[in-house]
Amino acid sequence: KNMSVTLARIDDRLIHGQIVHAWIEYSKAKHLLIADDFASTDKTSQLMLRLAAPKTIKLVILSLEETINYIKENENEPIFLIVRNPESMLKLLNLGLVLSEINLGNISMTKSQTGRKMLLKNIHVEQNDVDCLKAIAEKGVYIYIKLVPDERPIDAIDLINKKY
Repeated sequence: KNMSVTLARIDDRLIHGQIVHAWIEYSKAKHLLIADDFASTDKTSQLMLRLAAPKTIKLVILSLEETINYIKENENEPIFLIVRNPESMLKLLNLGLVLSEINLGNISMTKSQTGRKMLLKNIHVEQNDVDCLKAIAEKGVYIYIKLVPDERPIDAIDLINKKY
């Protein structure tokens, strides 16, 4: 089992404000790893992420492929992993990442995407998100929703099954 990822989160805003600060503290991580194929090559995204990340943690922005190696190379270091969407998390698991649980954070309601349903006020899913989340759960990974660490967790799959 991989001990290095102390917290794995899906959040389409990646790093934002107090929420990430709260989760960083909770995760006790030394590395904040953004696994995102777009951000890993986009200078503007990288700049925004660096501005948003607290200076107390090492920020690393890598492609999904590079993420797997980074986690292997830092297996004794606590890492807080953030990806943009369920599809990216599923890809990481298919590439060999081992996780027991995932925190499902924000999936914004964007005008360009049709067929999104509100799961909770901060989580709007489309069919692809649902399919990916179910595929993640089928790998034995517990997906929970909490806005902040001290909230009571909500089982994401239970919620999906009620709403879909």
